[in-house]
Amino acid sequence: MSDDSRKRRLIALGVGVGFVVIVMIVAIINIAKPWRSGDPAVRKAVVAVSSTEDFTVSKPLVTDGEWKLYWIDPVTKGACESAPAVMKGDRMVIGPGTDVPLDDFYKAGVPDKIVRYIFKDDVLWYGFETYGGKYGRDNAGLVKSAIQAVAMKLNIRLNKVSLDLGSFKGEINEPKGENQVGVLRFSFTINNDKRKYILTFTNFMSINKITINIDDENGQTLFNKTFNAS
Repeated sequence: MSDDSRKRRLIALGVGVGFVVIVMIVAIINIAKPWRSGDPAVRKAVVAVSSTEDFTVSKPLVTDGEWKLYWIDPVTKGACESAPAVMKGDRMVIGPGTDVPLDDFYKAGVPDKIVRYIFKDDVLWYGFETYGGKYGRDNAGLVKSAIQAVAMKLNIRLNKVSLDLGSFKGEINEPKGENQVGVLRFSFTINNDKRKYILTFTNFMSINKITINIDDENGQTLFNKTFNAS
């Protein structure tokens, strides 16, 4: 047998062996699917909402007691969203989703430590998306400005404002008259201080004026200003 023939046979044998090895590796990967790792409770929760198992689960990115934040990434495009998932014990509370409103985290009681990993804002305005959706985003902006003024007056560095969504009480004076006045009251807290502030939002509908008043829990007025209604 010539040297050339021997070389051709060795090359063919090498190619054949290489092909077999590649096929075996692919088969093992498809059977084992090593990306299907991660916390079993997280995987089970994500499968229940995404109907796919082709995703990866990160190690916990943030932990606060029984709360944990994970990141979910699809293995194949479109399998699921690349998004955070928040777990409380073995129960998924948020996610996976990329456009989850801040107020959903607030209402679910997700710790600030986890929320701040996702939302990079200097101030967490808890409850304001709900407020703006019900009473108007312009009004929510005025309320924010008033609270910022109070914080400045009290020499407080704002990092969180939490509206008590269960404290809202509204009424309309002379609902069928020409001088209708809408009054909305609710409480809020600043940062992690449990002291409550009472905000009264008065809408003088006939003259298109709005007055915002903020009192502390002792009834001392900290802010009172009238604005033109938008």
